[in-house]
Amino acid sequence: IDIELFKLCKFPKPELEGYHYLEKLKQVAKLKYYQSLFYILSQDFENAYKNLDQLNQINSELMNKPNGYLSLMVIRMISSLELSAIKELINQEFYTDEQKLKVLNLKQNIFTSQTLKNVSYFEEEWLKSELKKITVAKTKTKEILLKSYVFQPNKSLQMYREYNATAITAFDNQKVVSFEKLNEVNFKKHFSVFVSNYEGKVLVAMVFGIIHVVQEKMLIHNNSCLQLELAKEILIYKFKTGKLPSQLKDLNLNKKMITNIYTNQPFLYS
Repeated sequence: IDIELFKLCKFPKPELEGYHYLEKLKQVAKLKYYQSLFYILSQDFENAYKNLDQLNQINSELMNKPNGYLSLMVIRMISSLELSAIKELINQEFYTDEQKLKVLNLKQNIFTSQTLKNVSYFEEEWLKSELKKITVAKTKTKEILLKSYVFQPNKSLQMYREYNATAITAFDNQKVVSFEKLNEVNFKKHFSVFVSNYEGKVLVAMVFGIIHVVQEKMLIHNNSCLQLELAKEILIYKFKTGKLPSQLKDLNLNKKMITNIYTNQPFLYS
């Protein structure tokens, strides 16, 4: 790894200037991530922590600023880099418990339904513009009678809002049941025959394909944050008692804190 290359990497002030800017920020985050790994494996804790802290600042700035599902995917990817680097550091035997605790004290921001609400607002505006384009295109054709049957923009928007509200409510519960519900939304009943508003339903179905992928990635991120928070509590317990807990219940934490989102069972601990 060329350490001089990383020294040239400047930490920018995150601002939303479209997806192109987020792509640039993604490259900066990757450099910071690899630089962190270099220092971690070189046993240079101070510089490793410095870079992890910068990644944390980027994530804190961006977490509630996505302007669409594509930008949210970039933000999720950047946050995953920080989590991966932290896990790499705390798994190294040559770092002290005090150093590991200092890193684990970096506040991790989880995704919530509010994040999705912000994104859904921008996505709805995009959907409106797409529906308007289709409407304009169809008014130039002679398919006047057929147009009103296969494409109804107002009904399409209403369907988008209803399904989106269901997905957001399910996500906010942050548990395995909700995760399963995210994949229950389907459009088979709409396409058994050529029913009204067929084209609008196809467009909304395409949007929801993206939504489900993004929400799954967000839940993976939140589950990783729970694991790191649990690791911090284990270290704190060790400092207080001089030994590791024999089981997670010894930590006296809220059940949600020790529960894996996907299995709905306590995290494995041995």
